[in-house]
Formats: sequence, structure tokens, C-alpha cells
Amino acid sequence: MKYHLEQLVIELTRRCNLSCAHCLRGTSQNCNIDTKYIDSLFEKVNSIGSLTLTGGEPSLVPELIEYVTNKAKENSITIGSFYIATNCVNVLDAFIIAVMNLYLYCEEKDSCSLSISNDGYHIDENINTENYEKLEVFKFTNKRESKDGEYYNNRVINQGNGINFNSKELTIDVFELDNNDYIYGMVYLNCKGNILCGCDFSYETQDHEIMIVSSVDKFSFNKCKLYNKRIEKIAKESRSREVNYMIEYYDNYINVIEPEAA
Repeated sequence: MKYHLEQLVIELTRRCNLSCAHCLRGTSQNCNIDTKYIDSLFEKVNSIGSLTLTGGEPSLVPELIEYVTNKAKENSITIGSFYIATNCVNVLDAFIIAVMNLYLYCEEKDSCSLSISNDGYHIDENINTENYEKLEVFKFTNKRESKDGEYYNNRVINQGNGINFNSKELTIDVFELDNNDYIYGMVYLNCKGNILCGCDFSYETQDHEIMIVSSVDKFSFNKCKLYNKRIEKIAKESRSREVNYMIEYYDNYINVIEPEAA
């Protein structure tokens, strides 16, 4: 069976050329996704509504952006639109070409977005206006600006480095499933080859067993059902949908995943 994914996020890399105080991922890691994980997932997919390529810093791995586009073509997977955020420190021609090739392949071009993170959280002396200008030629480029470089704590998520701020709690998601082949919600493929539901998790949170839907090679409609069942059970027992609280509750009071959901 092949699936229609409403939203797919692929974590291309955990490398980054900045060390932002607010970063929800936490400390960067020297890790790129193995293309075998992309191959494995794309063998199971018919279409992608919205594709997000994330990191880490995606501009560091333009060859992986090209790989995703070419693999989608090879498997006849349609892509509606894409979203990529970049800190704009490293803007090589290969990155520009990779983004443009992905744009040309997408069917809903008006919904495509390349977002430049030039807000107050990403101020760095290595970012220059020439890099902005290279990307602003595209009509799908936009900036995430903040006034006077101020820190707005209410925009920081309580994951990774964000726990050091007066940040907002992240709630946990589940999938909506329809007709055994449509998966609604955010399917997240990380660098370790695991599937999660949602994207704003630290690397530490991503490794927790309750967060992992399955390894990508075992990903299926049934695995999504079992994940939903597990999360709803923990949410009911803990009386919370906040990720950090649910993990703490699980570790203290449950600490075992039912065999059928493993």
C-alpha cells in the first residue's frame, strides 16, 4: 500500500553553522540523513501535500535537497508545495539551484516558501546582505524579521535550548487517518531513520520511545494507529498533552510500551 501524506518533514541534517541560544533542537550534531531512509519512505508514498526540508541548516546539504527532488520524480510522487527555512549564512550556487529545481517540480507553486531567518534570534556577523539578495530574486522568498533584534520569548518553544527562556510549552500531536491510505498530520522523518508525528522536537525528545511512531522501514498505517492509541492513553492518564510533562509522567509511572505498540 502507498500513502498520501498531507505533510511530510524530512530532517536532512543536524549540522548547523550557528549556535542559537533559543534553538529548539539543542546542540547541533555532526549527522546527515542516510539516503536509504528517504528511499525507504518514498517507496511507500504516492503524494505529498506539503514538503518541509529542515535541519540543522538545510543550505549545508544542497545535494540532499536535489536527492529528495530526484527521488520523488523517480517514484512518480507528486509534491504540492515546499517549505525551507535558512539562516542565510551559507548561500552557495548549489543550494540556489537545488531549491529552484524543487520549486519547478512542485505543483502548487504559489504555496512554496523559502524563509530567511533574519529575526532577532539569528543575528550573526557572518550573515550579510549579499546572501539575502541572492535569495530575494525568488518570488517565494520571505523574511522572518523581528523588531530591533529583540528577543520575543513567546515565540520560543520549550524544547532544546528553548528551556532557558520563558517559552511556550509544546503539545503532542496525533495523526488523522482516512480510508487506509490518507495520513493527515505531520509525518517527520529524522536523521536516525525514525518517524515521528510533529516537527518541533529537540534531538533529545526525538529519541524518547513514546515519540517514535516506528523506524522508517516499518512505517505503516497500522503503526500510525498504534502511535495514536499510545499517545491518547498517556494523555488521559497524565491529564496533559504537553510533551515534556507527558514524557516525565511516562518515565515515572508507566515506563513500558505495550508489546503490540512496540
